[in-house]
Amino acid sequence: MAWTNDNVPKIVYEMDDQATDTIAQIAATLDHNEFGAAGDLLRSMGAATAVNLERATNRTVNATIKEVTDLMKSRQYHSKSGYIGHGNMVSQVKDRKTSKGTREIYTDALAADGYNYSQAFEFGLLNRNYPAHHPFEDAARHLDGEFERNVDEAIKRGMR
Repeated sequence: MAWTNDNVPKIVYEMDDQATDTIAQIAATLDHNEFGAAGDLLRSMGAATAVNLERATNRTVNATIKEVTDLMKSRQYHSKSGYIGHGNMVSQVKDRKTSKGTREIYTDALAADGYNYSQAFEFGLLNRNYPAHHPFEDAARHLDGEFERNVDEAIKRGMR
């Protein structure tokens, strides 16, 4: 059986930054049509919103990492074999910015042969009698909607 890393569990947070371009276009239109300081005000509100969105994303990512690692710690077996017991999976939880506004939380826990054994922990292995523990799935379910709530609040604070 070939061991592949095709199913590494991860949680992805994406934000569309199209609103930033729209705000810039509206501000330019306001400036062009001589609406006084309205364009500058809109640009400053947009900048404040962008900063708030970055903070909201960081807050959500940190909460997700904590939730995933806590679930992993509570569900790991306490033997010294296989993907369990050493804490390697917990210590290898990563947060990667893949593009502007997109963040991935995953575990980079590799065995000697390069197999990412977080897959086995998340989904289980029927042929080896390893049960599935689902820390990523359960963390995503538990934190469902938190990112959207944080983003909504960030936008409200930025547009005041």
